[in-house]
Amino acid sequence: MRMLFHLIAKRKPLGNILELQSMLGRFLYPMNKKVIFLIGYLKFSLFSLNEVFNQLVLKYLSALFLPGFMVVFFTRVAYNHILALVLTVALIAASVYKGYTDSFLLIVVDAFSLTVGFYFANRMMKRNKKQS
Repeated sequence: MRMLFHLIAKRKPLGNILELQSMLGRFLYPMNKKVIFLIGYLKFSLFSLNEVFNQLVLKYLSALFLPGFMVVFFTRVAYNHILALVLTVALIAASVYKGYTDSFLLIVVDAFSLTVGFYFANRMMKRNKKQS
């Protein structure tokens, strides 16, 4: 117990969660399992929040860039920007139907990306017609 008060009095930071777990486990031996469970749960919660944040960032960044890129790519392959837009909208509709799009904001970001991609595909088609 003196060691814990010594660390608190000197305000020495603890190294990691395992050091805190072992220190609390030694001083609170009767409640050792409860403390380990609590610290393990907190550690799991922090990691799961980090994973959720990373997944959300990945979803929104993908929604921002991929639909526009797909419209331009399909335009290059099919030589028709309207067909490319229809194909991309069909793919997005399939992903919404399967449940991968879970918020209205994600649909708005997809629509924005489609609009920007269609704009660039239209410019590309006009430039190709001028050159030929």
